[in-house]
Amino acid sequence: MGQQAHAGVLLGNAGQVAGGIRRSATKSGVAEGDRKPVENCDRYLLKNTWCDTA
Repeated sequence: MGQQAHAGVLLGNAGQVAGGIRRSATKSGVAEGDRKPVENCDRYLLKNTWCDTA
């Protein structure tokens, strides 16, 4: 993740960061079979939003 994504997570915007990661993978043409790491990251961010500080 880039610095802006890290800041987004720390500022309580994990859901938006997760959505951005998915959109980037889609726009970049990541094949369905290669999306597992993207989906794992997305799922982790969404499941752990309880730690958001905003």
